[in-house]
Amino acid sequence: MQEKEGPDPYRGEDVVEIDIFEMLEKLWQNKLLIVGITLLFGLLAGVVSMQITPTYESEMVLSIPDLSDEDTYSMNLSEYAALFRSPTLMENISQEHELDFRQVSRRYELDINESDRLFNIQAAADNPSSAQSLNQTAYQEFNSLIHDYLEETMEDRIATAEEELAVRESEYRSTQAELDSFDREHSLTVLSRREENLIEEQSLKEAELKELRSVVIPAGQKRVSFLEEHLSTQERMVGRAENPGLIPRFSFQEEEINYEGLSLINPNYVYVERLLTENLLELTDGQSRINILEDRLAELENELKQIRENRVDLENERGELARQRDLALARMESTREQRDDLVSSRSFVLQNSEPRLVSIPDLPDSPSSPRTRLNTAIALFLGLMLSVFVVFFVEAWRSHKKEER
Repeated sequence: MQEKEGPDPYRGEDVVEIDIFEMLEKLWQNKLLIVGITLLFGLLAGVVSMQITPTYESEMVLSIPDLSDEDTYSMNLSEYAALFRSPTLMENISQEHELDFRQVSRRYELDINESDRLFNIQAAADNPSSAQSLNQTAYQEFNSLIHDYLEETMEDRIATAEEELAVRESEYRSTQAELDSFDREHSLTVLSRREENLIEEQSLKEAELKELRSVVIPAGQKRVSFLEEHLSTQERMVGRAENPGLIPRFSFQEEEINYEGLSLINPNYVYVERLLTENLLELTDGQSRINILEDRLAELENELKQIRENRVDLENERGELARQRDLALARMESTREQRDDLVSSRSFVLQNSEPRLVSIPDLPDSPSSPRTRLNTAIALFLGLMLSVFVVFFVEAWRSHKKEER
């Protein structure tokens, strides 16, 4: 191999030119060495591959059910994957095949297709039937583990719901007892009836007062005015006696009474005066009645105000107790519905949560490792690259030694 050095006419620098044909010539001259190293590597790879115990892989595909639209208590995809990788499943398989637990866990490979909800499971063993049997056992034990896990989970959920329901029922009974105690101590019905009675009495008193002010008193005042005016036109006495109103002297011996010395009170005057007195008394009595009614109405107004304030306070207090009772009732009913939903969903979940076999465990016809042909091809390629490198390295070393001489 010759390297030509000289200035680059474009860059003004020294460059090294390599003759490709000379390189090919050197490779051809050392063709036996190259072929020998390449065949040696291939032979070693083949021998090593033949010494390695072959491994067979059985593959199966499981379809994971999706019950999320039908039941809220089903497992999701990650829970299925966690169960398959769980130590419990591997321990069950190891006991079934009398294998070491750590060996079993390394024999399985799980690939998850999330979009299609598929589990691609590969089981490795020393022979095809063992690999197939490992996959079959994995499917059976996986279904059994899913059933046990779901049954335990649902039972725990139902027990938790039962405990919560007992707490909610106790809360409801407590709030209902408080409300009943309040109703016994503070009867809003009696208070409302008392208010109605007072309102009715108030209406009657107001009507009576209105009648007194608008009818009775004005009428009485007019009668009094009329009687006073009429009385003023009447003579109180009739007759001309010097001692009016006195009974005249008379003698028992006389057969007839002498009325010449007697003066009498005018009966019309007496009658009108009596009517006037009676009307004045009635008018005074009406005014007194008005004062009594006004005082009573003021008392009724105060009593009604107090009753209404008391009723509002009691209604607010009872409303709060009723709200707490209703809230406790709603929580209790919600918890009961959840418990009933769990009970009804238990059998559905257990029956519909097992994976479905899309592809049964196959019986492999060739080992998955070691791959003798592939390993040999890779070894031949590496041997060829190494031999070419050795040839070029040796030639470069010789050239360097010649230049030193």
